[in-house]
Order: sequence, then C-alpha cells, then structure tokens
Amino acid sequence: MIGGGVEVASGRGSWCGVTIQPTTTVRSSTVGERGRCVGKGGIMAKAGDKRSDSAADAGARPRYDGRREKIIELAVEVFATEGFKAGTTTEIARRAGLTQPAIYHYVGSKNALLVEICHRMGLQLQAVLDDVLARDELSSLERLRHFIDGYARAVMRDPGAMSVRATEARHLPAKMLKKIHAEERAYLSAIEQLVAAARDDGHLPADLDPWIATRALLGMMNWTYIWYGKG
Repeated sequence: MIGGGVEVASGRGSWCGVTIQPTTTVRSSTVGERGRCVGKGGIMAKAGDKRSDSAADAGARPRYDGRREKIIELAVEVFATEGFKAGTTTEIARRAGLTQPAIYHYVGSKNALLVEICHRMGLQLQAVLDDVLARDELSSLERLRHFIDGYARAVMRDPGAMSVRATEARHLPAKMLKKIHAEERAYLSAIEQLVAAARDDGHLPADLDPWIATRALLGMMNWTYIWYGKG
C-alpha cells in the first residue's frame, strides 16, 4: 500500500496435417501462416477453412477473457476474506464453477493471482497521480484536492483489491515486492511535492511538514475500505 503499508500469454505449436489431391504433386513443403502448408511450387493445402477458424477465434477470446476476469474477481474475494495464505485456488475454482486446473490455465498459480491483483490496484492509483500531474491549468490547491478526490474514489471503487494490496502484498515474491516498494517511494515523493507546492502558495500552514502530511493523508484514505459504507 502507498503511504500506509505495501502495490500469460501462452503459445502453442501444432503439426500441420495436409490432404493432397491425387492429381497434385508436392515435392516438399514448409509450414505457413495459421497452420497451412505451402509447397515449393506455390501449391497450398489448407488445414482448415480460414473463415471458420477466424469465427472460432473471435468467439473464444471473449469467453476466455470473461472467465479470466471472473477468476481474478473471485480471487479478490477469497484473499480479502480468508487471507492469501489460507485462501486456496480450490476455493476460487469452486466459486467459479471450474476445476482447479482451469485456474492455472486462465491465470496461472496462486502467486500469479496475487501479483495480478496488486498490479491492477497499483495501476489505478498511478492513473490518479498521472492525471493530476498532467493538469497544468489547476492551481496547487486544486491539484491537491483533485488528487485526494481521485485517490479516495479509486480505493472505494475496488475496496477488495485495496484490502488485498494493503494486507497481503507482503506475500508477493521478493522481486515483485522490491519493485513495488521502489514505486511507492517515487509515488510518495510526488505527493510530497504537491503538498509542498500548496503550502508554499499559502494554501496550507507555513510550518506544515510535507513528509508527515503526505503519510497522514494517504494513511487516512488507504484504510477507508474498512469502514466506508458500513454505517
């Protein structure tokens, strides 16, 4: 978590099966695009109808993406309520109505799920900052207000993912965790500059420490997923 803690494509090869008409002579062939075999003389024998293959691909991709998104959504639920250690891919598969091997097919390992969840939440938070930094027309105070509003909305838009990032990111692989910590330091530095600019322009107390104010501000927003909407 920023400021208050800690943020597969597969390829497959296939053999090309060729059916050659009795009147056709093909001395040798090479594998061409989409599983077609092309002879040296320019003769081509299709492994399947291209239009049918394209239609199948077009129909399969949305189903694949939809199932993958559903698995990630359910992984957020499981990790947020059970914790990463106690949460299992078996439980995620049960909720998704899939077999456990299907989880590995669509997303990968349990660690891969955690990486994906934390990465996505990090992208949302980074997008808020990037938007603010691009708004040159805003005053220093307006930029700070814009950031606070955007950050809080990002947290509450996906409270489950924020919960996982805040409490379970410590289980990430060391290399990923190190990368996240470096990104967080850069993020904090940018917010400190926003706070300092608002202070220097007279919008905040002159003796305000940007380092302390930044961590207090983010600390308050990072944990709103715990109490917001619970009365």
